[in-house]
Amino acid sequence: MRSIWSNFWSFTGAVVAVLAAVFFVSFQFIGLIMPTSNPYVGIWTFLVLPAVLVAGLLLIPLGYIRERNRRRKIQPEVEKWTRLPHFDLNNPKHRRGLLIFVLGTVVALPLIGMATYEGYHFTDSTQFCGEVCHSVMHPEFTAYSNSPHARVSCAACHIGPGANWYVKSKLSGVRQVIAVTLNTFSKPIPTPVENLRPARETCEQCHWPAKFYASQLRSRVHYASDEKNTRSEIRVLLNTGGGDSSMGPPSGIHWHMALSRKIEYVASDRARQVIPWVRATEPSGTQNVYRSDGIAGAEPPEGEIRTVDCMDCHNRPTHIIQAPDRTVNISLQTGRLDPSLPYIKKAAVDALVRNYSSDGEADRGIDAYIREFYRTQNGGTGVSEDLLAGTVREIQAIYHRNFFPSMRVDWRVYPDNIGHMMFEGCFRCHDGKHVDSRQQALSQDCSSCHQFLEPATGQSQMYRQGVPEHPIKLEGIHSQLKCSQCHTGGPAPERTCAGCHTAQTQFRQGTNPTLPGLKGTPPSYMAGLECEQCHDVSKPQTPENLGAQCESCHEKGYGAMIQMWKDDAQARRANATGAIDGLEKSLGAGASNDQLRDLLVQMRAALAQVDKAGPHHNLDFAEAIYGQITSLAQNPAQKGDGNPQGK
Repeated sequence: MRSIWSNFWSFTGAVVAVLAAVFFVSFQFIGLIMPTSNPYVGIWTFLVLPAVLVAGLLLIPLGYIRERNRRRKIQPEVEKWTRLPHFDLNNPKHRRGLLIFVLGTVVALPLIGMATYEGYHFTDSTQFCGEVCHSVMHPEFTAYSNSPHARVSCAACHIGPGANWYVKSKLSGVRQVIAVTLNTFSKPIPTPVENLRPARETCEQCHWPAKFYASQLRSRVHYASDEKNTRSEIRVLLNTGGGDSSMGPPSGIHWHMALSRKIEYVASDRARQVIPWVRATEPSGTQNVYRSDGIAGAEPPEGEIRTVDCMDCHNRPTHIIQAPDRTVNISLQTGRLDPSLPYIKKAAVDALVRNYSSDGEADRGIDAYIREFYRTQNGGTGVSEDLLAGTVREIQAIYHRNFFPSMRVDWRVYPDNIGHMMFEGCFRCHDGKHVDSRQQALSQDCSSCHQFLEPATGQSQMYRQGVPEHPIKLEGIHSQLKCSQCHTGGPAPERTCAGCHTAQTQFRQGTNPTLPGLKGTPPSYMAGLECEQCHDVSKPQTPENLGAQCESCHEKGYGAMIQMWKDDAQARRANATGAIDGLEKSLGAGASNDQLRDLLVQMRAALAQVDKAGPHHNLDFAEAIYGQITSLAQNPAQKGDGNPQGK
């Protein structure tokens, strides 16, 4: 009788195992001779083929069991069936089977061991993290490749040493693999990573906080968006400071990381950009609580109480998406863009921020925009084809390093908390609004963190402490603006009131906001006035000062009349808000009328836009908007003809 081992499944398992072993060895050999590596070869070599090999080996005994059970059913007259394989060294067939088993074990065990070891390292490799899930991780991997940490493996920061966090990361990775497979992942990938290992166990393996001290000199080069791309340079001495008393008293920026002191905070949003509560615990145990709402002694707001660590400020240490303004400055400084080309700073930034749906469309759009810009700027002359082609290539390269339309990623998506130029950063807490029980605010002393250096008179290599002069004189309410309100990283705002206050400008003209069925109104009688005629920005914008400014042209009492108009507009706004609330309540939480919900969003957005613009800048338009909101909310079926302005 034929041996029970001679069955289809055992034979198939043996063939599969042998082929997997052959392919494994072949892939290893290919990996040795190939000049470049491929992440998908690694997946097949260290993950797929070892799994196939093990599956094939398991099929062999499973085939034996299945065949034995089959024979027992078709041969019930046989009384005794051995539960386990019978082995007799005196039997030549059994000796040959033993030889095959030993040889197979000698081959399979080293292969499985090597695959396990290499598979562990492969799943920890930068190639696996950044290139396997190419479409998902493309923005992060591209930014990482151009970052200061490009030679630090992903696992060193995201996992760190030890098996515990390795297992946690791989279990988390299973969920991510499923999301990628089903195409249910977020675009863009949300940050921060909430289950990231604490920075003290990763970052501080290299960056030892006990040894932070002294200051660092930084030189910031900026090119203006004018015809000559005017170059300016700011030298700033960053007071990095230390965090350990053994190197001197904790001071400077890293005072926040002082080992004897603890800083905690609560963020009210997932991105940790809105921080209403801060608690500082001194070495003596004394605690100071700072709140942006000014309520002393109240309980912390809802949310996680986090202890400040590296990642709360250095939240983009590796995956750095550069803003167009900054990366174009770098290209101009390094000569990859020619600063002698008129308006190249402005043209490059404008070309980069245009809306493109794909990389290919971006390449075509940038090429067309730059060529058209210089065709109209110079009458089609003055710029050589070689210079123009090189300029286009560099701007396209900037785009591909920092814009990822398939994942909806650019510099605006991920705030960078270092500094306070393009994002609030330090001003999340040091905004002058966070006060303690004594109404003392968190320090806003600029010299605590940095000192600006200016060339000393007559000494080009000597510098003195100073404050750089802002290109635009900031006074009154403008002196209280945060840097990020103007320095957005994109195109520089026009240096006029209308250039920044676009909402007010459009509202005065009666062109924005829009609503279904809203009838157009003529521009406000104030639309033709210069802003400075009504606003003396050197003074606080109080009702008294504004009224006095009005009465410099109008009769006495005109300021009080304007206040009456504002009060009337506020009453109409309250009616509109009540109508919206009533419509929303009538819909109910479970309603699925998407059109009505979209209408609610439009109406609330229109209210917010009027609030931002100030209803007094165009009272007739404000009255029309409030009236249309009330009408739509009370009778949402009457949405007009779909023409937002009725024009």
